[in-house]
Amino acid sequence: MGGGPAGLSAARSYREAGGGGAVAIVADERRVPYNRPPLTKELLRNEIEEDELPLEEEEWLSEQRIGLISGRAVAWMRAIAR
Repeated sequence: MGGGPAGLSAARSYREAGGGGAVAIVADERRVPYNRPPLTKELLRNEIEEDELPLEEEEWLSEQRIGLISGRAVAWMRAIAR
């Protein structure tokens, strides 16, 4: 869970370890996990382009069968606990 480097790393590690179950990254934004620190620095200063922010390509997520779920993980966990 989480749309940043930690969430992506967890999903990647699970797949690399042979995990075959359902995997999804839950984040407020419906977009590929991206490197957040440059967003508030280099991108806003026009030193990099927006397409340089993603940590993986969408195709990689698709190949690895990793879904993207838009929403807050806490709200999602509450919903499935009911």
